[in-house]
Amino acid sequence: MKIGLKIVSTFVFVILGIFIIAFFAQYITTGTNFFETLGMIFSEKCRASLSLETVSGCTMKARILSSNCLGKEYKISEDSCSSDARCYGTINYDSFQASCAWTDLSGSHDYILCVDGKKKDSKSITC
Repeated sequence: MKIGLKIVSTFVFVILGIFIIAFFAQYITTGTNFFETLGMIFSEKCRASLSLETVSGCTMKARILSSNCLGKEYKISEDSCSSDARCYGTINYDSFQASCAWTDLSGSHDYILCVDGKKKDSKSITC
């Protein structure tokens, strides 16, 4: 009886150890953790995409498309979801689209579309 318990507990500790090592390895290599990527397995229903174009000079025009994000807040910002918003609003329909424009400094820019604080899409543009 004691040998069986030792085998089972050893097996559980080995599996737990592998999980913890994988968790830290994933965080170090990708900057994300297991719980952030669970959405790929248990797919999150809210989807959103961003498209960008330059209208003239450094005036950017953005188009946001989303589905199944009713009632959530969207925001376009540069570099991260915590940066100042270039464009923001509330998603009012299950199938939603919006557009907005702003002027920025010349150069290369990375814009991120966030829905309720979570990154959904990103695009780079140079003007």
